[in-house]
Amino acid sequence: MKIPVLYLLSGGRPKVTKAMMDHYALTRPYGSQVFIHSGSEHGFHLIARDSGWEMLIVNWLNEHL
Repeated sequence: MKIPVLYLLSGGRPKVTKAMMDHYALTRPYGSQVFIHSGSEHGFHLIARDSGWEMLIVNWLNEHL
């Protein structure tokens, strides 16, 4: 699909991070962005660990929807 994707990744999960970076490379031309957290959390735990991600997500959605 030729749509922008927001990738929120954990750097502490190298196999998953590499796989998602491969996906990012495919969608980057369509406006995708990637942000990598230094920990190993995933899913909603990323937001629970760093509330700054909430505004990042809201701003990205506002810009791309």
